[in-house]
Amino acid sequence: MHRSLTRLFPWAAAPATLLAVACGGGSSTGPAPAAAPVESAPVALVPPTTTTEEKPPAPAAIEEKPAAPEPSPGPPPEGKPYREMALALLDGPPGTWTGEHGNYHSPVREVWGAGDLLFAATADEFLQSNDRGLTWRLVKLPPSAQALSVWGTSPDEVWVGSKNVIYRSTDRGVTWKTTSVPANAYYNGFWADEKDVYAVGSDGVILHSTNRGETWERQGETLGLRWLYGVWGKGRDVWAFGDAAPKDGSWQSTTALVHTTDRGKTWTLVNINAAPLRGICGTGDGVMHIIDSSGSIHQSKDRGKTWAKAHTFGPMELSALACRGKSEIFVGGRNRTFQHSEDGGKTWTDELAAQNMWTKLAYSMVDTIFALPSGEVFVGGEGVYSPRPTGTLFRRR
Repeated sequence: MHRSLTRLFPWAAAPATLLAVACGGGSSTGPAPAAAPVESAPVALVPPTTTTEEKPPAPAAIEEKPAAPEPSPGPPPEGKPYREMALALLDGPPGTWTGEHGNYHSPVREVWGAGDLLFAATADEFLQSNDRGLTWRLVKLPPSAQALSVWGTSPDEVWVGSKNVIYRSTDRGVTWKTTSVPANAYYNGFWADEKDVYAVGSDGVILHSTNRGETWERQGETLGLRWLYGVWGKGRDVWAFGDAAPKDGSWQSTTALVHTTDRGKTWTLVNINAAPLRGICGTGDGVMHIIDSSGSIHQSKDRGKTWAKAHTFGPMELSALACRGKSEIFVGGRNRTFQHSEDGGKTWTDELAAQNMWTKLAYSMVDTIFALPSGEVFVGGEGVYSPRPTGTLFRRR
């Protein structure tokens, strides 16, 4: 899921120039300097010698060569050339972060993976790693496709959300099939179990599939939802979250949390005293966690029936949430906010700040956090803003 679409679409477009970055380093976009003119070496004149029956040499034939053809124009923006390496991250010691603030040329929206395979949706391209996030290369999605979200159940079942379309891969991202959707939307999030697949997006769209995303049906059209950022489930319970349209018809959004227990046949609104929601997950201790756009995290210990505010990080928008294991939680947001708890949210630590990874002052945002069950954690989002917005991706082993 991605929270920054309301800022990026449809009135803003990210630059479409790929910068190859190695080891989290910076890049340069300036033109190459013009080559200095080269002067011809002087030619020495040798006086002719007199010989008998000397004949002047025949003039050398001048071979006319055709003029060089005009250079062909470059590919259109949607046909960017394939490059093997897009980004590389060092493999640091266990527990340390590698990467650099602003190490990619466009914001990183979402990261998902399984085992050694990972995908990253950025504002301009779609990236894939086959070595647990050490090196990343471009993936050729269908022409004009722009990845807004990525999620899967295994390396052989991955979905990518885009504008008005959903792509599905069953071969580790080698090929991508376009699925037919019944509603136009920016598709921001997915969730699935062994029977059902859900997709959510803008305009309150909720889609449900019973055949692994081959076909979709729309649900929850009467709920008054405005913009859904994601969907998550556990057992028979599935929740979708985001913004709702206020009943008085005003422009300002209200909180939206909807719940189903019957495979999406019915959806009900859940009462929660919070700002519009930006993320949801659950830990192994049975506790559910939700973050909102005003800087708070809320918890439920009764399968989402009631919610209580657990902690406030400050007056900023939170935008990324991940849970792992019994009690590990990661939270990210604006102002370079990245917090980590290993005790279910009782205490929090900013690991990137503690390891001096925020090396460049900038008003930036953490948009995605993904934690592999076996160890690696990835933090992605926006980078430095000068001379233009860039992206950031950190990795911890």
